[in-house]
Amino acid sequence: MTFTILKRLLAATALLTSMFLSLPPAVAGDDVIALPPPPQAPGDAPSPAPAQDKPVDTAGPGPGRQTIRVILYLGRQDATVNGRPVTLDAVPAVDNGVTLVPLRFVSEALGAAVHWDGAAKTITVKGADAKVVLHLGERRATVNGKEVTLVAAPRAEQGRTLVPLRFVGEALSATVHYEQATKAVTIGLTLISKTPPVARFTFARPRVRPGEPVQVFEESSHPEGVPIVDREWTGLENSYGQAGIYQVTLRVKDANGNWSEPFAQKLVVNSPPEPSFTTEKTRYRIGEPVVYRNTSRDPDGHAMTFTWQGNAMAFFEPGKHTVSLTAKDELGDTATETVEIEVTDDIYYTKEQFYLLYGGVGAIIPYEEAVLEFPVVNDGWKQSDRVLLRCNNPEKIPGSGILYRDTVSGPARLMIHHLNNSSADMRIWVLARNAGTQPVTVTTTRQGGAGPSKSILQLGRTHLSRFFSAQAPESVTLQPEQTLAVLPAVSAAVIKPGQCFTALADIELSAPVPVEFTFAALAPAADPVKELPQLAPLPGDGHIRGTFPDADRTLTIDTALGRMHQRLLLGDYEHDPPAEGVDALTGQNVQNQGNYGVVYRITLKDVRARTGVLVNARGGVFCGAVALDGKTIMGVPQDGILQPQKWAVILHRQQAGGPLTVEFSPPSGSFLPVNLLFAPIPNKKGESFDPARYVQ
Repeated sequence: MTFTILKRLLAATALLTSMFLSLPPAVAGDDVIALPPPPQAPGDAPSPAPAQDKPVDTAGPGPGRQTIRVILYLGRQDATVNGRPVTLDAVPAVDNGVTLVPLRFVSEALGAAVHWDGAAKTITVKGADAKVVLHLGERRATVNGKEVTLVAAPRAEQGRTLVPLRFVGEALSATVHYEQATKAVTIGLTLISKTPPVARFTFARPRVRPGEPVQVFEESSHPEGVPIVDREWTGLENSYGQAGIYQVTLRVKDANGNWSEPFAQKLVVNSPPEPSFTTEKTRYRIGEPVVYRNTSRDPDGHAMTFTWQGNAMAFFEPGKHTVSLTAKDELGDTATETVEIEVTDDIYYTKEQFYLLYGGVGAIIPYEEAVLEFPVVNDGWKQSDRVLLRCNNPEKIPGSGILYRDTVSGPARLMIHHLNNSSADMRIWVLARNAGTQPVTVTTTRQGGAGPSKSILQLGRTHLSRFFSAQAPESVTLQPEQTLAVLPAVSAAVIKPGQCFTALADIELSAPVPVEFTFAALAPAADPVKELPQLAPLPGDGHIRGTFPDADRTLTIDTALGRMHQRLLLGDYEHDPPAEGVDALTGQNVQNQGNYGVVYRITLKDVRARTGVLVNARGGVFCGAVALDGKTIMGVPQDGILQPQKWAVILHRQQAGGPLTVEFSPPSGSFLPVNLLFAPIPNKKGESFDPARYVQ
């Protein structure tokens, strides 16, 4: 029993020693601590002499393992740590059956950390697997959060902290051996690394077909070189019969008993799709419609998406043309089928004939005819009494200020087109001031705004589509000298730096009272009416602003259209001259180049049956909208941007002869001039071709 008790006390000492490594050297009880043995079973009372328990673990160090061997002698100051001699400040002894050892020496030797809390008089010892909290002078303690009662309390004597060896050793899992002849106490502790291994593996092929063998290359390792002794796979099969995405997970265990975090990889089991398509024949004439029948299949029954390349509705160059179809299934596998189609020198339809027959309305089509040789049919423009206030200078707003200002006393159109070139958010306000002596009601009959956006060209299509659409009027009544904001949809837009906003609005006045309109750029939170007296006009940047008397242009064409190629020219200097006006802020005469803000109402009295009406841009890229017969709003083009010269947009097909009305306005951001083309549509040659289903 004596040797057993000593062995346990020494083991306890090792535990507490490791726990008190980090105690400050100058605090009381910092060198030797006496810890009582743990509560004992009946008949296991403390013995005055140490006793042998079990042999010290003398296994040598290996990967992830460190063995500590401490030898003390009862009644002596000399000791060794892993064979290195040291001299103790305090001598190990037995007092009233409790073996006491110097805490600092044993703790540091066994690698534990110690913290002394002077205010609470507590000692916290942290070892590799244990946390012990002791109270100086008290028998209560906790081991890994569990409370225990000691047979003796830790105490401090002559600046040294004393602790019972048995309790500390058992708490830290140390082994103790006492040799009676030499009175040597040997404490052994093997520190085992808690560093886990790292599980890794790769598939020889991360995508396999159903039933195909699966080969895995394991790449697991341990950062300290500890051998890996066990593996746990989840979801791994030799092969998989059904297509799908399978998750395979691996955990590995090292020789120290540590398990890795799970490592997962996805394996795709899938058969690639099998794309296939046919055409009605292998040889076609120039301009002859081609129908493609998609006969693709997926062996696993997955849904597929398809990407075609080169599958034109018709070919207009003789020779061999390559058409490919790429199929992609739900699991991401793709495959491509390629077919060559031969085109002969014979002409079935010319390019113009084919697209006049089968091009989509609103779509962009290639158009390589000699447009400039078509006879021009526009003359006899008439003007209305509506006044245009064009606010487009400076186009790039540098900061707060007045963009434009003028007074009207009758119907007006307000045009706004600006880009925020400042470093802060901005709003554009339209302020109306009654400059007369009687009340006046300002009514917005139609309006269209677009933005804010950096896609300036698309804004032209959007704001004109809205402007030409049916809408409810908005009214505000102004008392004499009263100023109010109009066009709330404009001022609601917060324009960030680099963004553009554009708008067009028609205004009617209830009486011929002078109303002053001010266009102002302000910070979003500013009160425009209060800020207006302090605002100054912003300097121009070379664009156009001004007041122009001809906001509307009307044209009636009685000539029959469609018998031959003809064109109506808009936005040029000769056939559609720019409006003349005045910049009210400077008094300078200005020209409305391009006639932006002008609305054209074109009445075509006689458009023959089977006539194609197209838009062909000449000055540059174009993106706008028109109204047909006052009800159909057509994007020009419906999607994308119309490139100039060799491209056109099919605006309308006149199937039966009769009149057609076109409302047009130059879209902000686009280039003028443009041509409205009239071309005869050829008769079909007997084919039953549906362009909406040329891919089946």
